[in-house]
Amino acid sequence: MRFDGVDWNEVYNEASFQTVLGIVAPEVPEDLSDEKWQQVQYQQMAAYIRYCHAETELKTLLDGKGIPFVVLKGNSAAIHYADSSRRARGDIDFLVGYNFFEKTKEVPACFG
Repeated sequence: MRFDGVDWNEVYNEASFQTVLGIVAPEVPEDLSDEKWQQVQYQQMAAYIRYCHAETELKTLLDGKGIPFVVLKGNSAAIHYADSSRRARGDIDFLVGYNFFEKTKEVPACFG
């Protein structure tokens, strides 16, 4: 594949704006990849590890209170990616049944 005339700085900026840097960065040819693109991959992996840890803590907290829940989006959606660590994540969206809502409010809001 030829990449003559590609403005990689512009690709970087647009991918950043669209929050898809983690998906794009590994696809940039190695000979065209600079430190900025490499850094994105390291940051994406670190963010993924932090997210998985937080999701595990959430599961531990809710299970400990006997609150059934389901995770929405996040890792649930990431299974459709060739490499689930590439999906951008920010928060953990989860759903509890109406009957467990008040009990959920008793769970500590801050962990990590």
